[in-house]
Amino acid sequence: MIRSTMRRHTTRLALLLALGFEASHAATLTVTNTNDTCNSWILGGRCLRSAIAYANLFDDVDRIVFAIPGNPEHYQRILLQSPLSITQPLQIDGYTQPGASPNTAVTGMNARVRIIIDALATTGAAFEIAATSDLRGLAIINTNGPGAYIRAWAPETLIRGNYIGTEVTGTPAGNRGGGVIADGDFCVIGGSDPADRNLISSNRSFGVRSTGPRNVVIGNLIGTDPDGSPTRGNEVGVIVTKGPTRIGDFGAPLPNVIAGNDCDGVRVAGTGTEDVWVGSLVYANAAGGTDCRSVALAGSTYINDADDLDGGANGALNFPEITSARETDGDLVVEGRINSAPGTQYRVQLYANFSEDVCTADGDPGEGQAAMDVITVDTPAGSGVRDFTWHAPLAGLGIRSVAATASVGALEVATFSTSPFSPCVLVATNDGIFRDGFEAAIGDGAGAVVLR
Repeated sequence: MIRSTMRRHTTRLALLLALGFEASHAATLTVTNTNDTCNSWILGGRCLRSAIAYANLFDDVDRIVFAIPGNPEHYQRILLQSPLSITQPLQIDGYTQPGASPNTAVTGMNARVRIIIDALATTGAAFEIAATSDLRGLAIINTNGPGAYIRAWAPETLIRGNYIGTEVTGTPAGNRGGGVIADGDFCVIGGSDPADRNLISSNRSFGVRSTGPRNVVIGNLIGTDPDGSPTRGNEVGVIVTKGPTRIGDFGAPLPNVIAGNDCDGVRVAGTGTEDVWVGSLVYANAAGGTDCRSVALAGSTYINDADDLDGGANGALNFPEITSARETDGDLVVEGRINSAPGTQYRVQLYANFSEDVCTADGDPGEGQAAMDVITVDTPAGSGVRDFTWHAPLAGLGIRSVAATASVGALEVATFSTSPFSPCVLVATNDGIFRDGFEAAIGDGAGAVVLR
């Protein structure tokens, strides 16, 4: 194997020197046609595949841009016959194509993507990523494998500003092996800027599967159409098999919308998987069966136990217990308790639900369409039980029910484990106007809290 690799590198170097190229440089490569294959870049080929092959010759970070002739209002479709393999660091920027522009919407997705990677004829992923890369401004559809497969040796890869599983119009064209697999570590799917938002929908199996540590999935629409409506579900929104991993963030300005997926919103798979942080997410998943949850933990019974001594994914962390929710004197008042481990600090994320189809009765499996606030609850040293009351001026907004999650961990290193949702509790007096349930947040963290 070593000798074979040395021969390949020697042959590559000899070819480059014979043609007068330096062995290491950073280049900007402009794709000018939609052909799947063409001459090598050195001999004048200007298709995407030849640009990637040329970039694979060098260790520096090359950049691929697009200038394919045609009406800028129309998209350009590249029909792949085999996967595109990236073996050296690379940036691919589809927003350089005339007529393209990144998302600017705070809710929804208005990105104008003009480069479609259509992998209907392939047998694997559209992109096999084996070196740190940055993919943006693409629609990746119709693969037999995942849309993008980030290998373990491609850390810090960015997947941002893409349509993965739908046409640029939002029409379903799902990838049959899932949307994105992230085996690398410190990879980011999405981002905290609206321009980084991905629409990851209509994929079989999952939207995102994170199997590497310290990956982040944030700011995406997962299972929705471009407007944020839950009509383009993946089978599961996000699957995580290794921590620490962050799905959203506490107080994030651009939370994920994980909605309309066929079963789980976020599934923490493997009973030994811990430190999966599920923060400020926006939920509206249509849990299709008794085993489906908005936050599903492998090995959990979804029944709180005294002192939280049972085990499972994320330690089968007990959820907060919401005892009542009511509108009083212009405030939404939520009462509840933490019933978990003694002498421990928990971060409780409170959620509101607006839709008549979500949490229709007290005790329904929890969902959370809009994040309201995060409160800190410390349990006493001798008991795992601490009551709390939270209130904020949110009466009259059409909030139908309330649910919550709890997270425990170390903020300074961002290693948190998150519980499943609590069961829903209906708001006792609720005659306000109806809202669509996809607002990023309805509170500003200014709710008052009383601990008892």
